[in-house]
Amino acid sequence: MKIPSKKIVDIKLIRNIYTHKKTKVYCASGKHKDSQEYIKIALKMYRKDMIINPSNVWNERKVLERIYHHCVVLKNSVPQLIYLYDTFIMQDDQGNSNICFVLDYALGDPLHIYIKNKEIDILCIKSIIKQLVEAIGILHSIGIIHRDIKCNNIIFNEDTGQIKVIDMSLSCFIEKDERLTQFCGSFHTMPPEIICVVKPNYSLPFDWWSVGILTYELLFGVPPFGYHPEQNEQQLNRINNSPDSIIFPWELKYSNGTDINKDLILAENFIKSLLVSDESKRLGSVNGFKEVYSHPWISTFTLK
Repeated sequence: MKIPSKKIVDIKLIRNIYTHKKTKVYCASGKHKDSQEYIKIALKMYRKDMIINPSNVWNERKVLERIYHHCVVLKNSVPQLIYLYDTFIMQDDQGNSNICFVLDYALGDPLHIYIKNKEIDILCIKSIIKQLVEAIGILHSIGIIHRDIKCNNIIFNEDTGQIKVIDMSLSCFIEKDERLTQFCGSFHTMPPEIICVVKPNYSLPFDWWSVGILTYELLFGVPPFGYHPEQNEQQLNRINNSPDSIIFPWELKYSNGTDINKDLILAENFIKSLLVSDESKRLGSVNGFKEVYSHPWISTFTLK
């Protein structure tokens, strides 16, 4: 299969890392046109005949191009974000036409793998969340809302401790103070202004709610309102009554014979501040990234 990339050349597929009926993602190798050094890349392929709304794919491309411009062209290094190197249309070995994205390769595994297979140290969780808050802060500052922050979309490199936020397919551009009305996201990370109303009406605090859900899931292994709250009226009521309805089973998860320490109390406060059902009172709703980043649970923690 000849891969007609103009910016990353001599691309060779190594292995498939994700398959969906309309999407495939490969780990591959290639090199910049003016370089002899091979690098690992990700090749994301959308089958054209399976795409219901092509504008969504091109919107993802525009979002990734804006990230590239901010991080690479303007030289603002943000290691938590992936870069788009090239896009093109090609046929695969079966004769299917595909829209292809050549992306950064994110070394590591999705966070849900770590949650399932091992317990993550609380200092590691704090590092992950601080990096994530920084990444979302950058996205918001350049007019992008992610809308699908969840464990599956965060790659964690256990050796370096670094994360990468992936899958911008539900992301979109947003102006300051703009309200969006599209029903969008994953059910277990959707804020009440989407999942608990007839007509969604939301803005950037959507992503901060999702950070609260993800933080809880990393600490306790499950999201606070289950994976399918849309199927359970009781869980929807709990979302509407958040944060008072959130249960924190510290004794069950961290039963090491000691009292719940100050760090865990701050973690609980951090989650409660993000999972406020009233969007206007949610941490990050007024001053955005600065509000969230200055919370004492992560503000005093130094990334290595």
